[in-house]
Amino acid sequence: MRISRWPVLLCGWMLAVVGQTANAFDPAYENAFSPSNYAVGEEDGAGLFEAPSDDEGTDGTGGWAFQPVQYLEDGSAGMPMDGGGDPYYMQGGYPPNAWPGVSPYSQHNMEGVYNDGGIWRYEANDDERKHVFSTEFLIVWGLRPGSHVIGDSAYSSLAPSGGAGTTTGTTTTSGGSFRTYNSSQFSNLKHYGVKLRYGWENPDESGMILSGFWVAPNEAVKAPPAQFNRGFTTAPLASIAYRSNIFGQSIPNFGLFDETFSQTYDQEVWGADLDAYAAPFFRRQSFKVAATLGVKYLRIGETYSIRGSGSSTGPSQTFTGFPELNTEINASATSNLVGPQIGVRYDLGGERFKIWGQTKIAVAANMDSTSLFGRNAFGNYMPTESLIISPPSSNITFNKKQSGAHISPIFDQSIYGEFPLFSVLPLLNRLSFINRANFRVGYNLLIVNDMQRPASMIRYTEYDPGIRMNRTWFTLSTVNFSADWRF
Repeated sequence: MRISRWPVLLCGWMLAVVGQTANAFDPAYENAFSPSNYAVGEEDGAGLFEAPSDDEGTDGTGGWAFQPVQYLEDGSAGMPMDGGGDPYYMQGGYPPNAWPGVSPYSQHNMEGVYNDGGIWRYEANDDERKHVFSTEFLIVWGLRPGSHVIGDSAYSSLAPSGGAGTTTGTTTTSGGSFRTYNSSQFSNLKHYGVKLRYGWENPDESGMILSGFWVAPNEAVKAPPAQFNRGFTTAPLASIAYRSNIFGQSIPNFGLFDETFSQTYDQEVWGADLDAYAAPFFRRQSFKVAATLGVKYLRIGETYSIRGSGSSTGPSQTFTGFPELNTEINASATSNLVGPQIGVRYDLGGERFKIWGQTKIAVAANMDSTSLFGRNAFGNYMPTESLIISPPSSNITFNKKQSGAHISPIFDQSIYGEFPLFSVLPLLNRLSFINRANFRVGYNLLIVNDMQRPASMIRYTEYDPGIRMNRTWFTLSTVNFSADWRF
């Protein structure tokens, strides 16, 4: 049987007011504007007043002027004075308080009604707002640059003699090997980083969280095994195929490297989120779901570099007298993304152990900037003519920059486990500041689509490489370990 809450509230109100001291005011003036004649009744000789008779009525200016409500006092406990103007002057002149004692209505910090298995339940609490602060240690894996041929892919399968060959990392001819490489040699880059979170949770479990993270840069270098036999048409370490325009035709020229060859790849990521959490719209005893609305910012910076040097030794180890070929190609891409995001947060568990996660989707404005610079991006061998080409005696440099803005979608998925680990660890549980924190471990996956990346944007045009539009996707996978405080 259910009992309506109204009788409960009424009985509670009656119990609350029983035994309370009553607040009284001086007898009302006969006329609120004439305090000099304030006695309502006649003194009976014992200092008491009798009720006025019917013919002791008003003075014709408004009848009995009883005070309608109890006014707040300023502590002076003084009485109104004759000629004082405002009769409540000595009481501070404060606005009236219609409920000088206990209010008959409950005043909770949070009240709500929710459906639990078909039964509507009322919930209220008097908790104060809680502030949230956490520090996190991050282990991060950034997506590798992808598989992109170093050189113009239309010509990378040609052999030095000009014939077609097979490309499995090496193209073979009767005169030796003609190696082509690509950026697939890199694996996902491992980084370390930190993250800070601060915000608050209201009694109804709504709240606001501001978080920011930094992923430290990391650099990876890939190079073929060193070789000691020179001669760039006999056993070159690597090659780059360029598209060259000669006599109005596009033909390939190759830069062959028999001294050194390497690729370098680097990443650095910043980010911040501002999320507002609504009160849970779905609730069970140990499970709840709430909507989130916020703003996301990301800064993703990547660089990709190619280095190669070729000797002046020709076929059969003969010295050609040509200058050495030293080539550098450096590409960088930086994306600044900012935009609104929506999502849901879900919590499973209680105070001692909880698993919770977030799924968020953002539509961000991507303001990207790309640059390409270096020197000596040309070939020293022309396979169509079987010619060895003399490199210029001085460096030929190039420098290109490009920027733009477009829309990039972002998907952000997190899952965490949280429990009071520090309170049971020896030594740490003796430190009050530490043992009040919860330990949290989790995983986060961030996917950004439609963004420029350096290894895929290089246009291998001889002497003057360019930037091409080749947007692709990027991921950031993070394992984090955190200490959370609520105070």
